Amino acid sequence: MKRTLLLFIILTASVATMGMRTAGEEAAGTYTGNIDVTVSGSTSSSESTIVIEDADGEHIVLTLKNFSYSGMNLGDVALSNIPVSRDENGDVLFGENAPQTLKLMGGMVTAQVNVDDKTSKISQGNAVVNVNVTTQVFISTLNITANFEGSNASYVPEPRPAEEIAGTYNEDLYVEMGQPVTVETPRFGEVDVEIIATSFDTATFAIRDFSLDGETSLGDIVLEDIPVIKQDDGSYRFGYNEPQPISLMGITVMVSLDSENSYINDEHQCFYVTVSVAGSAIYVYLDNGLLNTTGIRPTLVKRPVRKGVYDLQGRRITSMTLTRGVYIIDGKKVYVK
Repeated sequence: MKRTLLLFIILTASVATMGMRTAGEEAAGTYTGNIDVTVSGSTSSSESTIVIEDADGEHIVLTLKNFSYSGMNLGDVALSNIPVSRDENGDVLFGENAPQTLKLMGGMVTAQVNVDDKTSKISQGNAVVNVNVTTQVFISTLNITANFEGSNASYVPEPRPAEEIAGTYNEDLYVEMGQPVTVETPRFGEVDVEIIATSFDTATFAIRDFSLDGETSLGDIVLEDIPVIKQDDGSYRFGYNEPQPISLMGITVMVSLDSENSYINDEHQCFYVTVSVAGSAIYVYLDNGLLNTTGIRPTLVKRPVRKGVYDLQGRRITSMTLTRGVYIIDGKKVYVK
């Protein structure tokens, strides 16, 4: 069982990262734009090109083509092994990189060059790259800053699945205690499901006013950092997620979203949620009418009395835990120790 679960997690993680570009892949390309070169307080602007090559996914080779200042063409400035990473928005950030010693103008000029990691960034094909150049002219040290802004005309936007499905979904609610939901499970009512993008590929999943009987709200179920995966057919699925502790009416329960069976496509939304409390499972199914094979939204049906929990006076018990005593559960008297 543990081995199967581990394999499932590994496969889910592989699928989740399969369509996501590495930082190097996202940055790679030819960027054309303008560069401002400042030398001794004097700035000049010109058209320029930067070429970025992916080295290993986490490092790049950045080449500033035909770099010049004060009318002198120093040639290509090529920086290797520049670390890059992606932030929660999918943008490419530059890591700290020590100045590299480069020979320019055919070896006539020696310069120390690095990328300013604090101010440089690439976002969806648009680059801001600031380069620091330090060189020696006779006995004086010359500091040059080159600020480039440009875009990659060949950039193909990467899917941003969490942002694409973000919104509020009005869903039919089905609940079963101790057994999975089936086509015979009555519909309790409707609830709002919110999907809030927290990064380009993760989201917060929230069920508003969760109820076990379609009437009494126990509170909101909010699951954070749920991976969102866009499939080749255009549908969306959710990556593996560990159960998260949620407080409902002061009681802590463990809740998870079933990544294997929950999905969104052009026609349907299906969400399977498992709520675990005191060794028992509550199965929650939300959809936009799939349980009804006729295509007509099912009529609201309250759970039959035999499925409920009541005290001996016939009053329905809505608490998620039972104190010691005798109750009528599924039409039978049960003593809870």
